Amino acid sequence: MALDDLISAVIADLEAIRAQRDRIYQRQREVEEALAERTQDLVRRTQQLLTQKQLTDLILNSAGEGIYGTDEQDRAVFLNPAGEKMVGYSAAELIGRCAHDVVHHIHPDGTPFPVEECDLHRTLQDGLPRSGESELVRRDGTFLPIEYVATAIERGGKIVGGVFVFRDISQRRELTQTLVEQHRKLSELEALRSKLCATVVHDLRAPLMTVRGYVELLEDTDKLSPALKDYLQQIELAVARQERLLDDLMVFSRAESGCLALHLQSCDLGELLHEVAKAFQPQMQAANVELDLKVDPGLPAIPLDEGRIEQVVTNLISNALKFTPAGQRIAVSVGMHGEEIRVEVADPGPGIATDELPHLFQPFGQLAEGERRGGFGLGLYIAKTLVEAHGGAIGVESEPGHGARFWFHLPLAVPVTR
Repeated sequence: MALDDLISAVIADLEAIRAQRDRIYQRQREVEEALAERTQDLVRRTQQLLTQKQLTDLILNSAGEGIYGTDEQDRAVFLNPAGEKMVGYSAAELIGRCAHDVVHHIHPDGTPFPVEECDLHRTLQDGLPRSGESELVRRDGTFLPIEYVATAIERGGKIVGGVFVFRDISQRRELTQTLVEQHRKLSELEALRSKLCATVVHDLRAPLMTVRGYVELLEDTDKLSPALKDYLQQIELAVARQERLLDDLMVFSRAESGCLALHLQSCDLGELLHEVAKAFQPQMQAANVELDLKVDPGLPAIPLDEGRIEQVVTNLISNALKFTPAGQRIAVSVGMHGEEIRVEVADPGPGIATDELPHLFQPFGQLAEGERRGGFGLGLYIAKTLVEAHGGAIGVESEPGHGARFWFHLPLAVPVTR
């Protein structure tokens, strides 16, 4: 081979070696860059895992509930600070031990607590979550009432541990016991109140009947002067007002205790209103107020407790009379309203502010003017109670300066009796 050819071959080989070297260097750089990128990614993921673990640890350690973790053999592997505080043991004292033997060794009554009854143990056997209430035994031997949830930890379809989350419910139990005791005392007070109310009504009604009897005897006397007759009329009106108050008080007591009963019979509501209007004539004359009664003809007789509905109408008219100026008129009407009978009592008084309307039918819910004019503030509440007991409804329409219109509806048949 000529020297020139040899040199050319050597140069070609050197170029090939140089090209291969460059490729190796390029590949090495690519590998190094990929390795560096994977290393950085690994560092980032490690940092993320560390941060996540720190966050998880922070959450577990900050939780207000006790969190107790076990392996598949029910040996403790974790207990957070809240759990340590509740049971009185540190996590280091429980790790590796069967917590059931430590905090579930007896019932509060001293009988053994079999491990088979432990919900966490059962959850480790079948993987089903469980919850309920129980009692743990603290380190000092006292019992701690808890509410708990037991959950299994699974990996690859196999149970590898469990988590027992529990909270202290001692305050809730104490509050429940307090509420039960308060309810018992309230029941006793309610019974006492009902008895007292019945006694008061009975004891007050007796002298009123005596007064009414003597008034009737005196009214039969021919030698009474006009002034004495007027006095007797005022006494009779006062007795009637007091009797209505006692009737309201008795209905209130029975309604509050759930003992209000209706005695239903077929009744002509128009005739009943005429009787009530007639009974109010002395009061209307004394107040110089007229009572205008309008009864639609052909009203059907309906089942109702005549005495109770008379009390409703009486209360509504008495309420209207409180606010009707002398020389004015109260309008009472009764007629059909769809499939019901509607009774209205309208007065030309000062009216009622919109924000006061919702309070009218509450017990003792009087307006300021009503309080000044006397009474218990039970009349409208009693009316509402008795109307609703008949399956009806009651309401009011009013605005300041334009009087008030109270109404109630009664069904043609009473669906529910009390």
